Amino acid sequence: MLADRIPLAAPVARYAAWLFGHVNLFVAGGYALALSFANFGDMHAIVRGLAAPVAWQIVLTLIGAAISFYALFHGVRSLMPFLGDQADRVRRFVLLTLVPYLTMAFVAITAGALNPDSPMLIVISAGASSLGGNAFLAWMPYWLRAGHVWQAEPLGVPRSPLVVGLAVVALLFDYIALAPGFPR
Repeated sequence: MLADRIPLAAPVARYAAWLFGHVNLFVAGGYALALSFANFGDMHAIVRGLAAPVAWQIVLTLIGAAISFYALFHGVRSLMPFLGDQADRVRRFVLLTLVPYLTMAFVAITAGALNPDSPMLIVISAGASSLGGNAFLAWMPYWLRAGHVWQAEPLGVPRSPLVVGLAVVALLFDYIALAPGFPR
């Protein structure tokens, strides 16, 4: 993955790439994993006209599971440089995974509430997709094995004014432009 190619000397960029990559893999894999057998949505539209739709649903579910579990195990392994020694690494792992998980869910749900067409429908679907699609991110700390220690001194993820500024711009764009929807 891209995050593995970013030098350890650039921890903010490395963590941002790690988070971006794994969240996108979790959402893509989780979508196929969870919705392959639903009688609505994109997955249903994909298999509806095919011969042997149940076989295709099974294949999509297996592909989704493979993507999700690959991202889970790769994510745990590749986050090791940020965890440090045994004493404090579970707390660090939870901060690096659970905080973004809850933040993404909060942003998606509150932005969904701003949609004028059907706020409750959007809130429900935003909650399901962000909480469900990223659920592997929240469960990552439970897959950390006791014997895996990267180094005594973990990489820190210091606050970056540039990253905070970009996040504020992205939030404003999400809430002002995307959440209410574009005019039709």
